[in-house]
Amino acid sequence: MNDRAVSTNVGYVLGLGLVTIVITSLFIVGGTFVSEQREETVRAELQVVGQQLATDVSRTDRMIESARPARADTVNTTGSLPVDIAGSSYAAELNPNGGNPYLALRTTQPDITVRVNVTTTAPVEESRIDGGRYRITLRSGSLVIEDV
Repeated sequence: MNDRAVSTNVGYVLGLGLVTIVITSLFIVGGTFVSEQREETVRAELQVVGQQLATDVSRTDRMIESARPARADTVNTTGSLPVDIAGSSYAAELNPNGGNPYLALRTTQPDITVRVNVTTTAPVEESRIDGGRYRITLRSGSLVIEDV
C-alpha cells in the first residue's frame, strides 16, 4: 500500500511539471508574437510618417521652383510629425545620395530603419530632425529639414 502513495505523489509532481512547461511555452510564444507585431507596427508607422515628410519636401521644392529666381530663399514649409512612434522616439534624416535623395527614419527601441525616396529638382543637404515640429527651407541653394 505504501507504493501507491508514492505513485500518486510522483504523478502529481509530473503533472505539475508538465503544466509548468506548457504555460512557460505559451508565454514565450506569446511574447515573441507581441514583439513581432510591435516591430511591424513601428515599421508601418515610420513608412507613413516618411511619406508625409517626403511629400512636404517635394511640395517645398515645387514652391521654390515657382518662386525662382526672385524670392526662392524666402520659401519654407513648416509641419508637425508625431513626437514618438509606438512609444519609441525616432529621427528622420534627409540624405542627398548623389542626386537621388531619400529620407531614412530610424527608431532605436526596436532598432528599425525605413527608407523613403524623395523627389526634388533642387539639391538637398544632409540634415536631421527628431519627431515633432519641423521646417523645410532653402539654405545656400539646398533644401534642408530642421527642428523648430
